[in-house]
Amino acid sequence: MNATLRSITVTLYPILILTLCISLSSRAQNPQTNKTSKPAVAIAGFSLCGTSVTELKKNYADLREVAVEEMDFSSRCEPLDSRYVAKKGYVTAKQPGIIFQQEQYGDLIGKIRLTTDYKGAFTDGKDIDVSKLKAKDVFERFPALKGKWGSRDCSDYWSFSNDTISFFVKIDPAKKPQYPVDETYYLEQPVVGVDLVLSCYVPSGESFKLVETTNDPVFILDSVRLFRDGMQSVNPNDIATVTVYKDKNATDRFGPEAKNGLIYIETKAFVRKRYWTLLSTKSKEYLKLVSAPGKEYGVVYILNGKPLLKNHEGDLAGLTAKTFEGISVIDEAALKKEYQVEGYLWGIVIKTR
Repeated sequence: MNATLRSITVTLYPILILTLCISLSSRAQNPQTNKTSKPAVAIAGFSLCGTSVTELKKNYADLREVAVEEMDFSSRCEPLDSRYVAKKGYVTAKQPGIIFQQEQYGDLIGKIRLTTDYKGAFTDGKDIDVSKLKAKDVFERFPALKGKWGSRDCSDYWSFSNDTISFFVKIDPAKKPQYPVDETYYLEQPVVGVDLVLSCYVPSGESFKLVETTNDPVFILDSVRLFRDGMQSVNPNDIATVTVYKDKNATDRFGPEAKNGLIYIETKAFVRKRYWTLLSTKSKEYLKLVSAPGKEYGVVYILNGKPLLKNHEGDLAGLTAKTFEGISVIDEAALKKEYQVEGYLWGIVIKTR
């Protein structure tokens, strides 16, 4: 970890912990605040985290795979959103203007892109014709987004968004400097795409809602943007990893909105889903012992020779297809002999590059 990263960890991590502790205190006094509901975000009858690729293939014989331009980040950007498979989607001629993108670790639809060919109902129940939509029209329809121009440094688009929906306007390279935005000019520019994204693994709170930005750092929980109100529902005991950036490290990754810092948080459940998906494809023996994420009864993980006896989710959070090298399963006797570990029936030995 470099010095820049360490310094922001020291200054911002207590803010996060304080927020979470306040949350726990509030929940103890009022159990009703712990109730959450799954957001219902749908377009033309297709629901994020409700519709699956398998269903689409079954219902649309012409469904085909297409390349997708990710407007939130270009080829120069580091793709940070693990809620969906980037740069690849599915289309059918029977649903013009809609591109379906699969969640990264399952079969459900985690993102829907609306192109300029889309005409139909929108999330607020009113019809929309993307081909006729300008930036000023979006601000009139969703006043909470007015003036909330954002763009990653390596993106070719301006966006105005909350944690679920983003509208995109093409950046004119002839307009120099890019910042501050020339609102008089861009208000008249067309919207060239609309993205609706939802995490299919993390219980969310309220259904679709536009949220005002604040001076807080940007919080990303399991790849989903949350504001301070959303952070209050997070239990510190459920957290696997916290990664904190500041200054240029933050804005390079998320854009100007992260000028006050950027905090990536992953829950244990989210990390379990990711490493289980990888390991279950690498070892049938592992899949037999651990049939689903979290069903790790009687097993202990050994990562590069080290038994993971506490918060193994945090230690396995960095495991990816690129870092993975090998996996083997050992029995109780071998665990005791080779690693001096008792109390488990099986050891999952993992090696990384």
